[in-house]
Amino acid sequence: MARILSVLAAALVLIAMVAGPASALPPPMPLEDRVADSDLVVAGEIVKVADESARGGPADHVRFQGQVRCTVKVTRVFKGPADLKQVTVVCRKPAPAPKAPPGIKAVRIGGAFRRAEVGEKAIWTLVKQPQAEGVVYRELYYHPVHEQDTAEAVAAAAKVAADPAKVLKDDKAAERQRLSAAYLYLRWAVPEDALPQTRTPLPGGGTHTEANTLGHALLDAALVDRAVEAAIRGLASTESLDGKPYAWPGAHGLALKALQRVVRNFGNLRPEPVQTSRQQTRKEMIEDTRQQRKAWAEAVRAWWDKHKMKLYVPKVKPRGIPGGR
Repeated sequence: MARILSVLAAALVLIAMVAGPASALPPPMPLEDRVADSDLVVAGEIVKVADESARGGPADHVRFQGQVRCTVKVTRVFKGPADLKQVTVVCRKPAPAPKAPPGIKAVRIGGAFRRAEVGEKAIWTLVKQPQAEGVVYRELYYHPVHEQDTAEAVAAAAKVAADPAKVLKDDKAAERQRLSAAYLYLRWAVPEDALPQTRTPLPGGGTHTEANTLGHALLDAALVDRAVEAAIRGLASTESLDGKPYAWPGAHGLALKALQRVVRNFGNLRPEPVQTSRQQTRKEMIEDTRQQRKAWAEAVRAWWDKHKMKLYVPKVKPRGIPGGR
């Protein structure tokens, strides 16, 4: 019995070692965020890998422990100098598989980090590595660019991220590009009544309250309307219901992220889900979801037409997804 308990305890420790770090990772960033927040976006192949932890003295060993320096041969530039041929990227080493206790078969669970091996081809979203010798970059985020994020999708996202307002003004732009532009245009939007309020006493009594816009810039009202309308159409999207591959979070998910920043009580406008039964077919359930999304979009459009307000953005934009990654 004691041996069985010890083996069971070892198994639990192994599970924690294998599954713990991966389960703590946040969900992947939308492609629009990854491209907009990167200093450099390239397609390339790793041609050399050097162990960073072996460099220099003890201080360098601590600083670079668990990292490798990859030399990437650039095959296509989506964002950055068009004539770039090579870039150096500091990556994490892949974690070794934990040693299995006696009587337990080890199962390696792949993490979200790149394996950083010679010959790996990928699309890299990179930011400059601070306090590093020469021009060195690191990956923007733990998750690599998704396989379904094709080169064409990354190129389109880079074009939109360069000037979202220009895309919103273009009536000939593709619907998906206009949704991406709407998301980026509204990403840091703050409704006027959500800004800090300044209260000034009035001579006859009472106070005058107005929004303190210091450090914020007013968004163009016409472009805000275009962005909100594009997001509302995205909210009604059935892309994820049609059985075709789509890049996370999809049109519906991206629209949801954009609208919840500018529409008060956004979640409360969502219609109550239709009560289903075990006899309902999958096709009927999908149709119910379609109708719910359509009704949600109509409710949001009605709310915006009635309550549309001034939107502001910080003059100095933070990096990353609002509220953290």
